[in-house]
Amino acid sequence: VSESKHDDSPCSKIENVSKKKLKAGPRLKSHSRKSILQMASCALTPVTLHVYDVGNNKSIKRLNKIGKATKAGGVFHTALEIYGREYSFGGSKQNVTGVFACVPKQNSIHTYRQSIFLGDCELSETQVTILLNRLRPEWMAPTDYP
Repeated sequence: VSESKHDDSPCSKIENVSKKKLKAGPRLKSHSRKSILQMASCALTPVTLHVYDVGNNKSIKRLNKIGKATKAGGVFHTALEIYGREYSFGGSKQNVTGVFACVPKQNSIHTYRQSIFLGDCELSETQVTILLNRLRPEWMAPTDYP
């Protein structure tokens, strides 16, 4: 991780990373919290997994709290943030792709819980767009779940 003396460098913006809700991905578990925050703020193109409680139901939130306390799991929705956009999958009865984008941590269907920094992306923005365009027709919205 490189340090920069310029105020506009990503490394000078550690305060912009949500410290309270940012966790480390599995490959980064051996790093200290301070190191994770620095890596996240210094990443040229950070990849962040955002975790939501499914829906906006208080019962689901309570279930997830119990699941976390007992390590039993919970009911969650996840999305990946890359290049300033959040991408995820959502089901629908319409015959359209289920892959959609929204403002990071602002999915109005679910309740934001926490973020997990996964690392720095090794793909260009164009490569990410090409990949998403390939995935969209493979991940259609009509599903069998209610």
